[in-house]
Order: sequence, then C-alpha cells, then structure tokens
Amino acid sequence: MLAQVVLLLRKPSGLGWILLLNLKSSRGRLRTLRRLLSGDLDGLKRTIENDIRPKQVQSEAEIAKQLEELSRTKNELAGVKSRKRPVKRRRLVDCQN
Repeated sequence: MLAQVVLLLRKPSGLGWILLLNLKSSRGRLRTLRRLLSGDLDGLKRTIENDIRPKQVQSEAEIAKQLEELSRTKNELAGVKSRKRPVKRRRLVDCQN
C-alpha cells in the first residue's frame, strides 16, 4: 500500500499530486489552527490572571468576613440565650410562690 502511494506521489500529474497538495494544505491549516488556539489559550490565561483571579480573591475575602460576622453573631445569641435562662427560672419560681 505504501509503495503504491509513493508511486502515485512520483507521478507529475493525477491522483499523486492531488494527494500531495491536500496533505500540504491540511498541514498549513493545522499550523494555522494551532497558532489560533495557542493565541486563544494565551488570551484565556491573561483573562484568568487579570480579571478572574482578583475577583476570586476579593470574593474569598468577603466570604471570610461574613463567616467571621456570622460566628460573632452566633456567640452573641448564645450569650443572650444563657442570660435569659435564669430570668425564666426566677419568673417560674415567682409564679409558683
């Protein structure tokens, strides 16, 4: 099979030249496509570094702040709850007397 292809490629006209031209054309298109994809990849990396990453860092900082505030609120509520217990007990005792 390979020998037949080689023979076709050696002929100055016909299918051999058509195959050769198609092969060269395909290589050129593949090179162009590779260059375009490489450029797209570089652009995507720049977008991630310049736009997305800073927003991610900012969002993470906001989430950390909100978690801290939530924890503080939770502790405050726990303190209020524990202070209310003795008052309820006193009222209960007063009602029983």
